[in-house]
Amino acid sequence: MEASISQKCSDFVYSVKWKDIPYSVKEKSKYYFLDWMGALIAGSSTSEASIIQDIIENQGGAPQANVIGLEQKTSVLNAALGNGYISHILEVDDVHSKSISHPAAPINPAALSIAQTINASGKDLLLSIILGYEIMLRIGEAVTPSHYKTWHTTATCGTFGAAVAAGKLLKLNPSELTHALGNAGTQAAGLWEFLESGAMSKYLHTGKAAMNGVLSSLLAKRGYTGAIKIFEGERGFVRAYSNEVNTEEKFKNLGKPFKILETAIKNYASCTHTHTAIDSALSIANDQHLNPDQIIKIKVYTYDNAKRIAGFKNPKSSIEAKFSLPYCVAAAIYYGKVGIDEFLPKKINNPLIKNLMEKIEIDVDKELNELRPEKWPARLEIYTKNNRTYKAGFDYPKGTPENPLSCEDLKKRFIDFSTRTISCSEAKNLMEKILKIEEIVNINQLFTK
Repeated sequence: MEASISQKCSDFVYSVKWKDIPYSVKEKSKYYFLDWMGALIAGSSTSEASIIQDIIENQGGAPQANVIGLEQKTSVLNAALGNGYISHILEVDDVHSKSISHPAAPINPAALSIAQTINASGKDLLLSIILGYEIMLRIGEAVTPSHYKTWHTTATCGTFGAAVAAGKLLKLNPSELTHALGNAGTQAAGLWEFLESGAMSKYLHTGKAAMNGVLSSLLAKRGYTGAIKIFEGERGFVRAYSNEVNTEEKFKNLGKPFKILETAIKNYASCTHTHTAIDSALSIANDQHLNPDQIIKIKVYTYDNAKRIAGFKNPKSSIEAKFSLPYCVAAAIYYGKVGIDEFLPKKINNPLIKNLMEKIEIDVDKELNELRPEKWPARLEIYTKNNRTYKAGFDYPKGTPENPLSCEDLKKRFIDFSTRTISCSEAKNLMEKILKIEEIVNINQLFTK
């Protein structure tokens, strides 16, 4: 009998050792982990974070792992839940184009919580994360694009990635890993309906994906079984959650190259579908020194998912603004940047921004649509009172592998994010540890001063 997709993935995950990982992958993965930690620390002091922090603190639990923002350790499951939730709040965690998903937010919390609990090394943590990305992103590609119309891929596929990362650290054998994937798949959830009312559910998506992935591997370690054909089975993940065919192709040549290398760092604190339009707006505004008062009309040409997912015309909250192409373009032109602070209520509700947003039209362009999901294209046209028309457009936003941020950019970004919550000296100390994480014998050293 031919091995199932789960079994092939499990055999691969089990067999890979630290020495098998190319140097470039090891180095990139450290910066991805650093970036996620910055998002986590920055998010930990928000009002949204306090909700999950309060619940976890009130529940108590064995002191196994840290939730950022809480003094005392909590249980491994609560730590995965809390850090997964918190790291997605500010919408600045990394993203993968072909699977349309955010891998760090579900995978890293799962890996870190297990690593702390078993006193794993930095190498072991990083290896588990690299493998979690590998499986999650291939699953995401296998069900894209039909899956994304209803399901939040980060939540659903992230559950598998979290299970892989946790399972690798727990030293599950191939059979146990297959069962962990089976039970991850049966818990996979996360619907886009939250966007209709600008609800907070997106944070719960990543928290639960991390938590459920950890639970799946902990159960498998104790002999708990799951479906061995969770992907391709008649009642499995692919058939239940998508309309895609020939999905087996996505699981060939695992690790050649490793999918983590395709991951992008988000240069703006908004939905990734807005980023290329933001780049275009900033390009024109910076080159031409535009006065917003001189603008008559702005036309944004993009692909269908960008308009569908980021289509809020009149955002009233931070969540809605992060998923609003009109707001993000207007903010880029008026404020000159689209960072965390541009989503504060006073900036969203600025009457001058509201006026500029009314001049923005969003159109789906057939040719741009055909470039997805490999690219994130957008074209922008700005019409002014002096009868001038300015145009700009990009296929890859800043931060993608095709248009990357430098290592120095990423270090600065981490300091900017983390010092919203901790001191500059603490931030620099943590950054130094993470960038030498392969030398750490016990990952709990990350949290010692």
